[in-house]
Amino acid sequence: MSTTTFSIVTPVALRFEGQADLVIVPGTEGELGALPRHAALVTTLKPGVVRANTIGADGKASERREFAIGPGFAQVLPESVTVLVDAAWEKSEVDVEETRAELRAARERPAGSEAQNEANRLAEHILLAKLRVAGVYE
Repeated sequence: MSTTTFSIVTPVALRFEGQADLVIVPGTEGELGALPRHAALVTTLKPGVVRANTIGADGKASERREFAIGPGFAQVLPESVTVLVDAAWEKSEVDVEETRAELRAARERPAGSEAQNEANRLAEHILLAKLRVAGVYE
């Protein structure tokens, strides 16, 4: 089975590194699926969910891993997929009630300047991605 090295990197830590046979990222122009030996490219990412079929220690078993992310970049090379973002969350790291409260607060903020409105939209999309990773759809 052919695999690619998959990693998620934030300014604070290497959030994940392992082998995968498929990685799907939320590109700004649409979702992008990368298989091993994919052509080289760099793309911008929007807030959403990164999904990967990771390979277990036995080298055979495939496990679906999901991470909520904010905006960032992905570099795809024939032998690797690297996701560079400010933060990434797995299901176990999402407090659903706290995230729902943050989402309500974001939706209730009054309109402000264009920059404030864009920041509010970005925050809302990140919170929705966190809820999707947790298995909750709002």
